[in-house]
Amino acid sequence: MPSLANAQTLQQRNVELWSEIMKVLDSAKARPTLAQITSKTISYQQNDSVFAATINAPGDTTFVFRYKQSVDWGRIYNKPTTFTPTSHTHTEAEITGLVNDLTAKEPTITTLSFVKGGSSGTQAASASTGTVAVTMNTSIVTVTPTGAISFTSSGGTTGQRCSFIITTSGVSSFVVTFSTGFKAVSTLATGTATAKTFVVSFIYTGSLWVETGRTAAQ
Repeated sequence: MPSLANAQTLQQRNVELWSEIMKVLDSAKARPTLAQITSKTISYQQNDSVFAATINAPGDTTFVFRYKQSVDWGRIYNKPTTFTPTSHTHTEAEITGLVNDLTAKEPTITTLSFVKGGSSGTQAASASTGTVAVTMNTSIVTVTPTGAISFTSSGGTTGQRCSFIITTSGVSSFVVTFSTGFKAVSTLATGTATAKTFVVSFIYTGSLWVETGRTAAQ
């Protein structure tokens, strides 16, 4: 696209501009030569899409040609083969649909059910001594033994976790055994201190509740 700020005479136009002039004048009867035109002052006009020039040639013949500001891609010479972007930033407003797209990608957070390995509620053991059956459908089982106690289990989905919170009653030490359905490291003696807490944790493998760890009395 010609630069109006620097264009004073046709000699300042490039070869491509001259080619456009000749195309417009190609059918004209009074066709000026390049020498005749380059000796004349050219007046210019420009709007948003067209660059126009008026030439007063010999014999007071007026020629008008128009040169479109938009140029075919194939007629732009010395184009770079690559266009490496420079580092820059954009505001959210400059990127169409950005906020909506990001909102749509936000994960829906739901509580993982206990049967899929998530946490659930708490249940108290049905008895504090003797053999106690536990349906393993909560994350926590609480008990304060009042005598030797042995737990058996039923239920469970692979990956579920459950912890037994055992609180001591003091005076006498009682043995806690994890029996049928469990694979515990060992039994647990509550000790004689009052109101101490042990936590014994298990994970279900699909066939057994396997101990994953236990705390000392706290």
